[in-house]
Amino acid sequence: MAEQIIKLVDDTGNTGKKIRVLENTIGGNVVEQQVLSLADSAGNLLEGTSGALPVKHGATPAVTGNLTAQTTTITGAPAAGSTLAATVTGYSRVAVQVTGTYVGTLAFDGSNDGGTTYNVLSATRSDGAAVEQSSGALTNVTRLWFVDVAGLTTFRLRCAAYTSGTLAITLTPVAGHGGLTRSVQGNVASAATDSGNPVKVGGVYNTTAPALTAGQRGDLQVDPAGNLKVAPLPPGSAVADSHTGAATVLNCTLAGAVGKTTYLAGFTLTGLGATAAGSIQITTTGLATNLNFTLPIPAGVTVGVTPLVVSFDPPLPASAPNTPIVVQVPSFGAGNTVASSEAHGFQV
Repeated sequence: MAEQIIKLVDDTGNTGKKIRVLENTIGGNVVEQQVLSLADSAGNLLEGTSGALPVKHGATPAVTGNLTAQTTTITGAPAAGSTLAATVTGYSRVAVQVTGTYVGTLAFDGSNDGGTTYNVLSATRSDGAAVEQSSGALTNVTRLWFVDVAGLTTFRLRCAAYTSGTLAITLTPVAGHGGLTRSVQGNVASAATDSGNPVKVGGVYNTTAPALTAGQRGDLQVDPAGNLKVAPLPPGSAVADSHTGAATVLNCTLAGAVGKTTYLAGFTLTGLGATAAGSIQITTTGLATNLNFTLPIPAGVTVGVTPLVVSFDPPLPASAPNTPIVVQVPSFGAGNTVASSEAHGFQV
């Protein structure tokens, strides 16, 4: 077997590439194979006895320094002691750590022209999912952030506000994923006052329901116990019954159906008074627990009755399948000239 080595031009890391041409005799035939390998500046192959290439993957030596001044804007020359920069060409992110006894605010800047022009970057805190372009005011806080710097040449940490002390900084460029695990969570705990714009799986309790307009996004609504509030939309066939008469019984019946359960969602009673004042008792039948309501009837055949409007949330089921629900409405009394009743629900 013969081997030929072709050394290619070294890169700036003083590491070259070799294309090895190997000739093997297989079954009486000469077969050539080309293998791409890495080589140092002297042409020596960079591989171990196992044949594995020693390619590094991970972090480089960290850049450390102290910040003891502030630069409030991203443009222009920074004040001495207000920034710390690291070269990040070829790296995907940089780990940023601050320690010390200090009062100050940090900002995260990036450049893709070697540090001539900077733009604001976002950083992800290691102690949660908070993503921020500024650390906010910190006092003696030890904290770690990860900043995406793929495609950039320079990362700069800037002290945007400084009060006192020394901010001890460590910048570590990281190749590959770098061990950063992103999580999604809200910015306040359960049962805490809602704030900010977190990603939510849950809802908000409001004593007064919000009034949204077309195209607006709204929060899910919960009751004081944290239960999700939903509108009682009929999942089956709607049923209703209504009657109008004078001084007569106005019972409303929601019929039963074979293989289905009838639900009572509500009922309404309106009309005029009677010759003499009094009251009537409205009752239900067909429910597991039947209900009673009282409706005052005013004296005067032209005096309006205060409407009785009853809604059930959630709707009330009949005591068994194929059982009708009846809202029993007696006569409003002698002399009454008009009264109306209605009941509504659904079957499923």
